[in-house]
Amino acid sequence: ISEKVVGLAYLANPFFGVFLHPYLGAWSDTCTAALGRRRPFIIALSVSLLSGVVLVWLGDDIIRWWPDSGLAMAVPLFVGSFLVDTSADLLVGPARSLLCDLVPESQMEKAN
Repeated sequence: ISEKVVGLAYLANPFFGVFLHPYLGAWSDTCTAALGRRRPFIIALSVSLLSGVVLVWLGDDIIRWWPDSGLAMAVPLFVGSFLVDTSADLLVGPARSLLCDLVPESQMEKAN
């Protein structure tokens, strides 16, 4: 796999993060799920992160199912690394917000 493809995979996270971070934060602030405001996002992003890890881990087996081409080799790596990188980056927001939601007011300065 060329260095350009790997570079695109790592470039995708900051590009999408610029748009996804504010949207995800606003959405989690208004969430009324039974699990709370932050936990559904933490669970969904954790599943996405694990899916990306599995995709990268099994990428070699997935490539064997596809016809031979350079692009076919890049797809599992690109999608898997995008999911891992983006999900890990987006997990920080809801995790920090959950911490601030759970900490008593007297300890808020330490939590931040």
